[in-house]
Amino acid sequence: MGTDPRTDHRLVGALKALGPDDNTTPVPLGPTAAREQLLDFVTAAETGNEALFAALVDGLEPTAGLDHSTKTITGPAGNDIQLYATRPANSSDPLPGILYLHGGAMVMLKGSGPIYARIHDELAVKGLVVIGVEFRNGGGVLGPHPFPAGLDECAAALDWVHAHRATLGISTLTVAGEWGGDNLVLATALRAKREGRLAAIDGVYALVPYISGLYGAGAKTREATLPSLVENDGYFMGCDTAAIMAEVYDPGAEHATDPLCWPYHATVEDLSGLPPHAHSVNELDPLSRAPCGPWPAHSMRAISCSGTSPLTCTTRPSKVCTGSLSTCKREGASCGAASSAPPPPSLAYSALFCRPYVCRAGSGLPSAWERPHLRRSRLGDRHSWDGCRAGRR
Repeated sequence: MGTDPRTDHRLVGALKALGPDDNTTPVPLGPTAAREQLLDFVTAAETGNEALFAALVDGLEPTAGLDHSTKTITGPAGNDIQLYATRPANSSDPLPGILYLHGGAMVMLKGSGPIYARIHDELAVKGLVVIGVEFRNGGGVLGPHPFPAGLDECAAALDWVHAHRATLGISTLTVAGEWGGDNLVLATALRAKREGRLAAIDGVYALVPYISGLYGAGAKTREATLPSLVENDGYFMGCDTAAIMAEVYDPGAEHATDPLCWPYHATVEDLSGLPPHAHSVNELDPLSRAPCGPWPAHSMRAISCSGTSPLTCTTRPSKVCTGSLSTCKREGASCGAASSAPPPPSLAYSALFCRPYVCRAGSGLPSAWERPHLRRSRLGDRHSWDGCRAGRR
């Protein structure tokens, strides 16, 4: 990762100071190991991650002008659930609210940890009411409670916060979270629809999706389904680690295609009628980038194709691909007449924007690529067709 030219030099510098600028090394066990070993692995990973995240916020000035409180509610299993409320001090008017579900692959970390306490503060100081949820995890200090324990408690927290909007001073409620929290955010919305509780959610903000459960699949399957699972494998985290965490969350892959466990598998019917969603996907994320959009596959996967010089693929949600290239296919999208041209490149994503790779023609075939929307406004990076096709620099 540290030598990948796509990596922002500022990120490389920050990570190098803390250690993880190189690719991860293979873990010494796999998801078929004894459950006790898997749980020990997650506990060790939790310890390391909490230390890293604490170092990231160490020395930062406290965020002033905020009020903090904790509310304990009873979960569906009779257990206590802590809700951490943060809001601007001396504010009497209703403010937009965020129900924040923390990351950790649904198996580790705490909503009260230093990195999440800081996230809550940084959001609240912008004029928001933030409610962090301390749900049970599949492993680690707050485990072992596999699926659906954490989701049950996120749903309970949503219901409680919605019922107490007036008391909390919340005008609208957005459910937000990253990594494992992204999974729970999407699953919470899907479940609310199934149970007739969508009125509780005004919007969804999902960051860094960990939603497929495909991390232990073979490389060919992963590359064909979600190219970043191969392209960026080992960047800060490897699929081998993600596969272990998926097994801890969903033992035996019993719920491998259940959208409430792995929202990537949601159907068009599941998605119909949901509140507005925003999806943020990291360009170099090893866990989440789909061929034509972050999530959900069924609503983001259609591709529009045009011409052969240049060969261009752009997202066209909910519209079947039309054009001249039968080889322009991604997740069921297809073009019309046959063509001898190579298939289109993978697509890369950053923040909320779908940024397509555009292959330029050379000697009748694409021989180089450029990305038209780079943050640094650089165009015309020249590489081989193989690199273009794989979406690599």
